[in-house]
Parts: sequence; structure tokens; C-alpha cells
Amino acid sequence: MDIGGTGLAARAREDGSGYDVGAEGSGLSLDADGMGEVTEGGGTFRVMRNDDGMLMATRFDMDFVGDAMVLVSKGTYTDPPKLSTDNKDMPGNQKNTMVNIVGSDFSVGDLLGSGSDSATGPNIVAKARGEIVKIRNRVVQLVALAADDSGFDLDTQLGIQWAAAETIVQRVYGSSEELEETLSASRVVDAFDRIVEALSSPEALAAATLKDGPDRLQGLANRTAAQAAKDFAAVEWTAEAHLGAIGSTRFGAATRKGTTKAQTTPAADRSQAFAWSTMQDT
Repeated sequence: MDIGGTGLAARAREDGSGYDVGAEGSGLSLDADGMGEVTEGGGTFRVMRNDDGMLMATRFDMDFVGDAMVLVSKGTYTDPPKLSTDNKDMPGNQKNTMVNIVGSDFSVGDLLGSGSDSATGPNIVAKARGEIVKIRNRVVQLVALAADDSGFDLDTQLGIQWAAAETIVQRVYGSSEELEETLSASRVVDAFDRIVEALSSPEALAAATLKDGPDRLQGLANRTAAQAAKDFAAVEWTAEAHLGAIGSTRFGAATRKGTTKAQTTPAADRSQAFAWSTMQDT
């Protein structure tokens, strides 16, 4: 059986265990479902069996053939699919093995294998903690500058850092409360350390957000322990993509959704249906 898109042929083994590809002794093979990777003409091809039973190869270490066509697009993202970053875990085909759809990267190997893949955005609390750590470190530097320069306006500079921290906390919790914004040079670093600690584990987050709890931190919205655990695990968005094939055409659909109402500006929901030709000249 010829492998479409290549100059190679596949020969079924008598025991049904798979296919040998190319010249005898080439070492190229496919599994019993006709799936695998083969190399021809210096390029690596991913092979799969189409619905009509024929084998079709797609090369994913180079650009798509022609332009991807967006069939339907909803939301703020209208760019067509494009090959993106390397997937170093895919032996023999390590270049451009992620495809970017609706602003998210999906594994080409999974899309061609199972027909679907999923992706998630950054963890909301972890991202916020990293941003607060940067602010805390700036505060340490500001306090040190004030100690060396009596004319340094520490209160104004600390006010700027607290405003930035409040924006981050409100983005995570949607809370209208203000943080307890101390401007004391002797207490301000500890105050930021408490916020960093509150965002460091589910237990710490629960302790800092439980109403009337001993570690209650002003500015963090009231949460039960279960709600705090859910918040700690929340990501900015989730996405999934599905891929199919007809002859030399790949087609599919992808969706991306914001996953938490705690954010005041959640990631925009997006969906897209697409198609592109993958036939390669040989």
C-alpha cells in the first residue's frame, strides 16, 4: 500500500503485527493500525490511516502546505492554526510538533494519535504569588534606599507597590476589600511576606481566607476550606482540540474557556473550526 504524501510503500506482515516500510532492511515500520513515523527524503512523516483505509503521511517538521482555512471562529481569536514549539519528547520528529489553535498549543502527536488533546493556562494563585514576590523584593530595596537616604519619599513609593498588590489580589479573588497597607519601614516587608505565605499552599490559603480565622488576612475574600482548595488549583483557562482527516485534508475544531469567576477579567472564550491541506510533494 502506498503511503500518500511520500514515495514510500508499506507491506503488511503476514502475522498482522504491522507494516514494514520502504526497502528491505530500512528499519522503518508502522504498527497494526498503520500509525507511526517514517523518514523519507530527509524529512520525518507522521503516518495515520484515513477513514477510507488508506495510509496518509503528514510532515510536521516544516510549514503546512498552503494556508490553513478558518471555517468558523467565535471569540476574540481568529488566527488560523500554525505550527509552533518543539516537542522534545517525540522521537524522530522534534521540530514543530505543537500546533497553535485558539491561542493554545496542542500536541501534534496526540492529535494524530487519539484525535484530541487538551491544554491549560497558568495556575492563577501561583502566577499571583510570583508577582507578589517580585513586589515584595522591590519593597526590600525601597526600604534599604530609605535607610541610606533621609530625603527618599518611602511612603509614596510603598503606596505604589501596595496599589499593584491590590490589583493582583482583586484579579484573583474579585474582592473589593483593600489590603492593610502599612507604610511602616519596620513592618512592610513582613506584611508582604504574609501575602506570599498565604498564596503558598492550599492550607495557608484556607487559613488566610477563613472568615474570623486566626490567620485571616484583610483583603482576601472569605472562603471555606473547600473553596480555598478549589481556588488554589484553578487555572486561567482550559482548552481542547479535535482533529480528523479526509484524504490529504486535516480538519478539526478547538475551544478555549476561562475557568473561574473569581477573576474580574477572565480569559475570553474562543472556539474555532478549521481545515488545511497536508499533502506533501515528493
